[in-house]
Amino acid sequence: MAKLKGSGYSEKFRQEIILSAKKAYSKMLEDNAKGIKPLYRNRAEIEYDKSIRKSKGHGGIKEKLNIKLSFLSQLHQEAN
Repeated sequence: MAKLKGSGYSEKFRQEIILSAKKAYSKMLEDNAKGIKPLYRNRAEIEYDKSIRKSKGHGGIKEKLNIKLSFLSQLHQEAN
């Protein structure tokens, strides 16, 4: 709080930040209690989730560039 105040943020904005953080943490605790998402994960679970995301192709910049380049090469071939 002191850093935010020193940086010139208003009291209202600082209160909003605290309330938002409390709400987010409460949601995390609730999801943990319901078994939806664990509050803490071990390294194996984190690595597994990363591998799943990578295999699905999350639309990273490389993927977007490859799509754009293939489209442009198709246009160039059609023009010739």
